[in-house]
Amino acid sequence: MIILKELTDKPHSPFYEQLLGKVDEHLLHLQDTRGTFLLDKINEKNLNYYLNQLVDMPWNDHLLLSILVYADTNVDVKTINNVISGIHPRLNDIFGVFQLKK
Repeated sequence: MIILKELTDKPHSPFYEQLLGKVDEHLLHLQDTRGTFLLDKINEKNLNYYLNQLVDMPWNDHLLLSILVYADTNVDVKTINNVISGIHPRLNDIFGVFQLKK
């Protein structure tokens, strides 16, 4: 018996609606091999940091992708936060020094 999934599935994360329109939709719909949305695997602490600090930055999609990959590989929440909070200020500095825009 073949089971088909509807293409209208969306993550169950309460942050999905907040991210819709601000982030590449393909990132929001990434799934692991079992069909679990990666967005649903991200800890609330990491998503809150992302929403408060990164969502309006030009590199927001890149750092969300890294958060998704780290969450999928079961990296510790604190480690993800340390990596992202370390990369974000460096990117901010680079964009400021070279006067880069979106």
